[in-house]
Amino acid sequence: MIEVRRAEPSDAKAVKRIYECQNAYTSTLQLPFPSLDTWEKRFQNTPDHVYRYVALVDGDVVGELGFELGTSPRRRYIRYGGKRRCPRFGCGQCFTEDGY
Repeated sequence: MIEVRRAEPSDAKAVKRIYECQNAYTSTLQLPFPSLDTWEKRFQNTPDHVYRYVALVDGDVVGELGFELGTSPRRRYIRYGGKRRCPRFGCGQCFTEDGY
């Protein structure tokens, strides 16, 4: 069973492990291998317009999903988002039953 919940600062270490996989960081504009301290700061200082979720299987974090809402009134309707998953699961299966 897959559980999805809001991300917490304690999830930083597990999400860091996911982003250390080449298939996760190659499609981002991030530098690979940020430190655990960097991840912890990201999770502790998440702005109000950013929503972070994690997917868990048997209590283990296997994916991360994030949305960012545009902050200016002109662009408020725009949503930015991304998802990353543990390579032992098929693409996107951490977030949907059918993998899409």
